[in-house]
Amino acid sequence: MFSLQSVSSLRGAFIRSTKCLPAVQNAVAKMSTSSDPQDPSFTQMCEGFFENARSYVEHRLITKPDPPGYRPEKFEDKKHRIKGTLDVMKPCADVLSVVFPIKRDNGEFELIQGYRAQHSHHRSPCKGGIRYSDDVDIDEVQALATLMTFKCAVVDVPFGGAKGGIKIKPSEYSLRELERITRRFTVELAKKNFIGPGLDVPAPDMGTGEREMSWIADSFDMTLGYGNMNAYACVTGKPVHLGGIHGRVSATGRGVFHGIDNFLNSEKYAKLVNLEPGLRGKTFIVQGFGNVGLHTCRYLHRAGARCIGIMERDGNLYNENGIDPKELEDYKLDNNGSVKGFPGAKMTEETF
Repeated sequence: MFSLQSVSSLRGAFIRSTKCLPAVQNAVAKMSTSSDPQDPSFTQMCEGFFENARSYVEHRLITKPDPPGYRPEKFEDKKHRIKGTLDVMKPCADVLSVVFPIKRDNGEFELIQGYRAQHSHHRSPCKGGIRYSDDVDIDEVQALATLMTFKCAVVDVPFGGAKGGIKIKPSEYSLRELERITRRFTVELAKKNFIGPGLDVPAPDMGTGEREMSWIADSFDMTLGYGNMNAYACVTGKPVHLGGIHGRVSATGRGVFHGIDNFLNSEKYAKLVNLEPGLRGKTFIVQGFGNVGLHTCRYLHRAGARCIGIMERDGNLYNENGIDPKELEDYKLDNNGSVKGFPGAKMTEETF
């Protein structure tokens, strides 16, 4: 367990760490096992930023006067305690890697790889999404779990960070196959105590949504959570009729919008990027038009900004006069999830 005082002190340090890129690069270079020091792993990048924040805050924590009523402590003991606390904050506490078989609809058997990382237990439960992607690996889930801890700390949400993933391409599996995979992965998590209302609570992420969360909740309720009235609290992002909340689907995109809106409404910060304050009249490009990209685009559009580009897996769209997010959403739904051929913009090979 590490002190919340240390987490609080690191909030500002993480924000300021981006201003000290040379220090970050040096820290990453020392830890990198890559043959190219300019291409560290995702986890190494997170560790590099942590080390940079640590170099900023550690001596301040050591020399900071103890609050009134605090038990006196020798300087060396305090130094060791602060160092130990920061040491504990850096790595993932627990990482699970599982392989399990599923039977495909054609009768074949396939081995599925899944991961779950719990970065910190300083506050319970751990919290973080589960993504379905053929790019998922153990490095990615560890890094995202680490970032989740500090995101929660920055806004003072009482969770430790976690992240999970299954290494599949969802479009290549039928609905029944996806259900088998999801339910079996839930059982694997339950067997290792990597899921539970007071322990570790997953959420939707890339490639998952309300449907997968309902399967997870139901599987947990029938196994480790049987008889527990709070069993369905083992996961968030459920459908509303199963205990989910209104607005959950658009929440992440809304958060992106509010972050941009707050930044640009500050004259000080807007000038740092040579822009006039306010969103009205600004143009923007969205990378990915899934759940997050769609709702980010929608809220920015309503605020008076203009989307001129969309970067998607099956092509890029461009229209200097603006792309209507509702029209593109309807087209994508009617076109089997593809933006190709959208009449409100031209396809381009440019990556912006």
